[in-house]
Amino acid sequence: MSGCINMSFESKVNKNGEIVQYNMIMDTNSFVYGMLNSQASENGESLRESVTSQGGDYKEE
Repeated sequence: MSGCINMSFESKVNKNGEIVQYNMIMDTNSFVYGMLNSQASENGESLRESVTSQGGDYKEE
């Protein structure tokens, strides 16, 4: 899958050096998205459900 997914990370820390906000942004094509969604569905969830059940926010743009 080399070159098929771009990931960026954004984080904010407080004055004590603790992470207070963390964002992972994934940009991919429909083939890789399908693979990720397929993996999540093996666990009985959609990709959206998998992300949100682990405390994440899920947006498609």
